[in-house]
Amino acid sequence: MSNLLIHEEPLLVLPGLATKIGLNEAIFLQQIHYWLKRSKHFYDGRPWIYNSIPKWQEQFPFWGESTIKRTIKNLENINVLVIGNYNKKKFDKTKWYSIDYTFLRQLESTDDEVNLTPRTGQVDPMEEVNLNRPIPENTQRVTTETTAKEYIVEIVNYLNDVCGSSYRSTSKKTQSLIKTRLIEGFTVDNFKTVIDTKAKEWLRTEQAKYLRPETLFGTKFEGYLQQGKVEGKRGSSKGNRYSKDPFEEDDLPF
Repeated sequence: MSNLLIHEEPLLVLPGLATKIGLNEAIFLQQIHYWLKRSKHFYDGRPWIYNSIPKWQEQFPFWGESTIKRTIKNLENINVLVIGNYNKKKFDKTKWYSIDYTFLRQLESTDDEVNLTPRTGQVDPMEEVNLNRPIPENTQRVTTETTAKEYIVEIVNYLNDVCGSSYRSTSKKTQSLIKTRLIEGFTVDNFKTVIDTKAKEWLRTEQAKYLRPETLFGTKFEGYLQQGKVEGKRGSSKGNRYSKDPFEEDDLPF
């Protein structure tokens, strides 16, 4: 019998979850769920666990520490992994982990197949943290989250300004879509290019109903962005306000 065939407890993962958030992230999240079901630590209405990076590596011997740190960071960025601090000593900043199951249910029920997998090499590496001993408070994640919220507000306001819509920057689905694109390395200007491009094409047509976050910022985002760049080179995307005469003759939908 081969030692490469299963003879120990396997790590299980659903393909559907891996499709939505990435394979490494799905494997790690499933293991978090496994331990949360057995946790005796309940705070703020949810179970919690804590573990060090070296201890995680014992459970995932096929991953290096950098991969584990990056996977944790990715899960934090898409708001499915919740981070807390329930240490008895105030100076102990060791991280605790839980899962936002509400987010997962929303992800499961979404009509649009949103891929939340970050692009390899475009995510800032997680800071070196030794979870076996108290660590100094990390403000980098808070700063990043604050910046992301500011970007989301700016992007949604721009969409509403251009299209005359009233989408909310507080929508969890909208936030998730925008954060996913930001994780992939796209910029606020890229979002504005996509909005301008599709507004020019759709605003006064039957397709105007698709000028919405789930369409613009979903899986076709990069294609829309490239369309805008090509049109920009042709000089056809001059002007990005559509209150007056948005269509030139070549832009008419008929």
